[in-house]
This record gives sequence, structure tokens and C-alpha cells, in this order.
Amino acid sequence: MFLTTNQIAEFDVAIPSRIHLAIKYESLQMAQIEAIFDSFLKDLDERNLIEDYADIKDWLDDSVYKERLDGRQIRDMITTALGLALAESRSGGGQKLNKRHLKRAFGNINHFKRDFNTQMQRYTDDQEKTIHVPSSPIFLDSLAASD
Repeated sequence: MFLTTNQIAEFDVAIPSRIHLAIKYESLQMAQIEAIFDSFLKDLDERNLIEDYADIKDWLDDSVYKERLDGRQIRDMITTALGLALAESRSGGGQKLNKRHLKRAFGNINHFKRDFNTQMQRYTDDQEKTIHVPSSPIFLDSLAASD
């Protein structure tokens, strides 16, 4: 059985004693990110499914690699872009995968990431407010009066 998580702090205390082998994956290095994109895109280019591969590579260099996507996000971005290209070709567009498709998929990933991070920050802030008791004199006086 495999268990993957990035929520280590949420583990029940009994779980770690039952894990036989734990493997931590570090964040991808830039060369690894480029290699993952290349492995997906070269295969598509060899099958003549990409329009202007050089332009896409330049855009990835300029805009995408620095966002430090993980392997799953890269795969999802390519898959989504391919779906967009396929939908256009079925509606008479005859489109190969191009930079526009990738930009749209990348924009969706970034939008989701920003929204998710914003919501997580709000949640964290709310949790901290709940845990920390205000130390203002007015609050302390009201506590003393209620005793």
C-alpha cells in the first residue's frame, strides 16, 4: 500500500509507527522541470502534434519554468492544453497544440494556485485568531468581571 501526503501535521499518532519506508520528495530543480516539459512536448512534436515548438520553448523559458510547477501540474497543464487543441480541431479549427492552448492551461493553474493560497492564508489567519487570546486591558477586564 502506498500513502502519499503533504499533510504530515494531520497524521494520527498511530500512523508513523505503521510506515515501513518513508520517502521524501524534494521540490523539483529547474533542470528537472525543463526535462519533464521536454519529455511531454518532444513526444508530441515527433508525432507532428505541435505548432511552432520553438516558440513554445521560448515562452516556457521566459514565463513558465520560474513558476516551479511540480510534475503533476506539468502533466495536467499539457493534458488540458491537448484537450483544448482537440476540441478546436473537432469544431473545424484543425488546431495542433500551440502556445495559446498552453497559456490558457497555465493561466488556469496559476489562477487556482493563487485562489487556493489566498483561502489557505485566510484559514490560517482565522485559526490563529481563535488560538490567540487578545491581551488588551479592556478584554482582560471583561474576563475578570465575568468571574
